[in-house]
Parts: sequence; structure tokens; C-alpha cells
Amino acid sequence: MTKQDYSSGTIQTGSSLATQWTPILWLVWILFLVAGIVGVVFRMTYGHNASGYGSYVPWGLWIGVYFLAVGISGGSFILGGLGYLFGVDGFAKPSDLRCAIVLSLAALLPAFLGVWLDLGRMDRLMNILVHPSFTSMMAFNAWMYNIFLVVAALCWLLSFKQNSSWLKPLITLGMFFSILFPSQSGVFFEAVRTNEFWNSPLLSMLFFVSAITLGAGSLLFVRAAIAPKTS
Repeated sequence: MTKQDYSSGTIQTGSSLATQWTPILWLVWILFLVAGIVGVVFRMTYGHNASGYGSYVPWGLWIGVYFLAVGISGGSFILGGLGYLFGVDGFAKPSDLRCAIVLSLAALLPAFLGVWLDLGRMDRLMNILVHPSFTSMMAFNAWMYNIFLVVAALCWLLSFKQNSSWLKPLITLGMFFSILFPSQSGVFFEAVRTNEFWNSPLLSMLFFVSAITLGAGSLLFVRAAIAPKTS
């Protein structure tokens, strides 16, 4: 069997698996969507009453989703950007770069939603952008994420243009922000000095490595789900 035959057979196998899993993934997505809508309605109606917050549980599931989604977003953009810049197989095409960018943005937007749902006064969300105090890590993060959204959107648009001189510099800038995503998450936990495990300078590196693994796993899943179909 030649290398081309093996590659063609692999693509066909991946395509058939993607076709088989598509209805299941749509069903799972619909179930999660319905559960999410019910949760949002419950949050709007009853506030934080069911969250169980207290001295020992200062953050709930929404913030947990935020940290998870931020890790996926940062890790997928870093890997997609590095692969595109260095011409790694599976990442060198503009379409591969766009896949990583869309995944990064798709993970980051639910992270914003999680933080918004966790706020005590949801109507004051824009205050952190309109009246920021950059000595606050929260304000720094809010502006960082929004700048990254603009940079990532520009990278996506420029990826359709042949030989754009702005694309690679913007990818590098986006990767810089993506490195900050998980790192600043570790800083949040490091600030909780009452917990000996969290109070460590290595925690930011742990979050960064976790983001890379999350991004890699998410990219593998998405690429397998949208594998090209061949006859």
C-alpha cells in the first residue's frame, strides 16, 4: 500500500466516523442548549439563591466554566497560530488557521457569559469597560479579552487574503494575549493565600500547560468532526 493510498483510506475512515457522530453531536448540543436556557431562566428568576455560595464556596459553576473555556480559547489559538507560522502539517493552510480561530472565539464567548451570570448586578457589566481601573486584575482582563476578540477577528478576515503582510504579526500578537489568558487565571488563585496549594508561583504555569492540552484536545475533536469527505 502506497503512502497516498494509506492517506486516502485514513481520510475516508475519518469522514465516515464524522458522519456517524454528526446526529449524536447535534442531539447532545440540543440537550445542553435546553438545559442552558432553563438555567438562565432560573438565574434571572431566582438570582443566586440556588448557587450555594458562602465562605467556603466563593465561586460556583459559572466561574468554573469561565476558567475551562478560557483555557480552551487560549490553547487552541496558540497551537493554531504556531502551526500556521511554522508551516506544520495540519496547520499550514489558511483554512486550518481559521478553524483554530473560530474554536478560540467560540470558547471565549461562553466564558464571558459565565462571568456575566455570576455577577450580582448583571446590568453593570459595561462599567468595567467604561470606567476601568487598571490596577484591578478584573479590568485588565476585560480589556485584554476584548482586544483579543478584535485581533482574532482581523486574523480571520486576513486569512482570506493572499500574502497579507499583516496576518503573521497579528497572529503573534494574538498568541501573546492567548498566553496571558491561562496565566492570569493562575494569578487569581495565587491571590487566595489561605490555600497552600494555590499559593504558589507554579500555578500560572500549571494553568498554561493545562490550556495547551485543552486546546490540543479540542482541536483534535473539531478536526475529526469536520473531516473532509472523499469518494
